[in-house]
Amino acid sequence: MRHRLFIILIGSILLPTPSWALGGAVFSPDVSTAAATVGERFSVSLLLDPHGEKIDTARALVTFPPDLVRVEGVTLGTLLPRQAPGNSFDNEAGTVSEGGFLLGSAVESQGTFATITFSPLKAGTAKISIGGSSKLIANGEEKGTGAYGEETVTIADAAADTSPTMALSSLSHPSQDAWYRTNVFVGDWTRPDMGTVTGWLTAFDQSPTTDPSGKLSTSILTKTIEGISDGTWYFHLKGVLTGATYTQTIHYRVQVDTTPPNPIAPTTPRIRYLEGESALLAFGTTDETSGIDHYEVSLNDGAYETATSPVVLKDLKVGDAFVQVKAIDRAGNATFGKAAFRTYAKDTVLSAEDTAARDKENAEIASLTDSQHSQQSVSYAKLVRNSLFATAVLAGAGILAAMRRKKRKSISKK
Repeated sequence: MRHRLFIILIGSILLPTPSWALGGAVFSPDVSTAAATVGERFSVSLLLDPHGEKIDTARALVTFPPDLVRVEGVTLGTLLPRQAPGNSFDNEAGTVSEGGFLLGSAVESQGTFATITFSPLKAGTAKISIGGSSKLIANGEEKGTGAYGEETVTIADAAADTSPTMALSSLSHPSQDAWYRTNVFVGDWTRPDMGTVTGWLTAFDQSPTTDPSGKLSTSILTKTIEGISDGTWYFHLKGVLTGATYTQTIHYRVQVDTTPPNPIAPTTPRIRYLEGESALLAFGTTDETSGIDHYEVSLNDGAYETATSPVVLKDLKVGDAFVQVKAIDRAGNATFGKAAFRTYAKDTVLSAEDTAARDKENAEIASLTDSQHSQQSVSYAKLVRNSLFATAVLAGAGILAAMRRKKRKSISKK
């Protein structure tokens, strides 16, 4: 059975391609301060005003100078709180792409769509802009004006901070940029490079700038926090020194996602195909916290291969196909979905309903360009080999088990 598989990226799943009937909805940036200092974080709120539109989906595309500021985190507001696929920020390119949506309702009043937290890196004038390609969608139709403005933050060098410093690390959450499935944080730190510590001040919350006040004994150099809810959190640590002075404050980001992505239901337009035809497998879902990282596809219980929806299965052969799709979020949580269809011999007569569905499906496949096929293709034969290998392994395991049972019986008879 030598089918071929082509994987084609045709857009962000669950973010509809809007028709272009511009409305009056707008994004606008709002900075927490127009003057910042290196070492002190500031935030930019992305405000959404529907202006009479009923917005159900939005994506803000933000640019910033990466040599002057660094994104520490992005948090969706309550207007469109469901994470859209593809949310990310890039501190090398100086970009943020944040999308959100609602199901079954729409936003008609203004509010905060999302908040971006920045850390200034050096003195300068940082221009933070919301691009005109950002999306404000109502029922599949673009309703944004396309002009969303910018804010400027003047960054000054901080006065030389001679406060003692210390190092904090975490075995449970070693990277502040990564998401983790564990909801238990373990932080360890060293004593400051100068001064005598008389105690520690700590806090754990969802603000990146909290001044900690919870007291710990000076002998303690570790902190464990259990039962953390999904989301972005911060562990704050400051040392108390003799003479009523303090160390510098550490704000350590902890990102937790223990929940699998939302259910996924891969589909093909038909469940009956003829030998030699092509099938279009589509799939997609969302993840509320960390976002979808990637998808993997398996044929007939074979090994998984990374894939992007839709998948075109070409040159189908007679038999049953059982496809399983795995959606994996950025923390490694996974959700599984299944689809199945059967391929019949060429001379099989399809029903009028199947024939109409075939014509529509073939038109959709034909609309995918050759360049898309070549850029996003992988051999379907590999999935077939994976499934055959899995079958052989299971068969081999069954044979070995039978041999062991037979051996045990012969021994018992002796």
